[in-house]
Amino acid sequence: MAKQTEAIRAQGPLSSTRRGQPLLQVRDLRVSVNSRMGSYDVIHGIGFDVVAGEILGIVGESGCGKSITMNAVMGLLPSNVRVTSGKVAFRGIDLVQAGEPLMEQLRGGDLAMVFQDPMTALDPLYPIGDQILEAIERHSGARGNEAREVAIEALRSVGLSEPEKRLSQYPFELSGGMRQRVIIAIALCCRPSLLICDEPTTALDVTIQATVLDLIRELHEQLGNSVVFISHNMGVIASLCDRVTVMYGGQIVERGTVDEIFYQTAHPYTKGLLACMPTLETPREEPLVPIRGTVPDPRSQVVGCPFSSRCSKRMKICMREMPPEFVLEGQHSCACWLCMSEGLSSELLRVPPISAQISKEEQR
Repeated sequence: MAKQTEAIRAQGPLSSTRRGQPLLQVRDLRVSVNSRMGSYDVIHGIGFDVVAGEILGIVGESGCGKSITMNAVMGLLPSNVRVTSGKVAFRGIDLVQAGEPLMEQLRGGDLAMVFQDPMTALDPLYPIGDQILEAIERHSGARGNEAREVAIEALRSVGLSEPEKRLSQYPFELSGGMRQRVIIAIALCCRPSLLICDEPTTALDVTIQATVLDLIRELHEQLGNSVVFISHNMGVIASLCDRVTVMYGGQIVERGTVDEIFYQTAHPYTKGLLACMPTLETPREEPLVPIRGTVPDPRSQVVGCPFSSRCSKRMKICMREMPPEFVLEGQHSCACWLCMSEGLSSELLRVPPISAQISKEEQR
């Protein structure tokens, strides 16, 4: 374990020669939950790369598997949830097989995470200084006044006024935006190679959200690290990320660069997410178009495409088989039968529109 940790540290911060190379590689990741009703999968064999120096956005509705995927990467799954297969390679080390002692060395050091709720991510019983010093002393080796100076500089770097004063304050003495800045400072104080942000603007007002996003962008440019940004807000993803991965039902349904996802949208689910977004050009009297229905219960083990029950363009094959991932152009790919080159007969694919079926059900 010590040799593996030293090997990672010896690589040092990301250099320009490493930019563009995969820092994190996830392959065929499957995650299952054990419950009183039995075991069922919540992540279905997904794979993706995080390239050194980039910001990767993972987007989707609540319940699509975004957070649980990255918690699996961090080794922070609940006791009844486990990785059943797959590989998560970080700088050549398989984190799935790493074991807790090694993960404790990596978490907070080379791997860091900004958690979703700033109101509960900090321990209310300890002052801010104790919580940030714990990470610094454990991972950087700094002690005493040296560690205190690192903590003060970390708080100053995230824009907190009077950082010396903040060290002695408790979480309840800070606003939501200030707490989120503290969490970001704790995550970045040891200059991680990979920062995972799990909806870091949750429960913050719009002004503070914008400030936090600007802060993440500025720190990313200064440190040159990689960032995985989880969100259900397509506007935030568009303004912050280099590449986008769209998840639904524990699977990746579309991926590509920001321009490919937003200007060459292929999957009906991604189109639905974009249609839910108001724009400056949208007339005030024009209603937004919601995606009808809800994310499927993972216990139901849907056959075929998980989005088929909500898709206005679904076909017979959609309800029988999960489509493979079709490469479209450049880095753009989509897991949808509509993206397949024309070859199957229209009779095989034809099915009544979902809107018509919903109308019949409503009439009953």
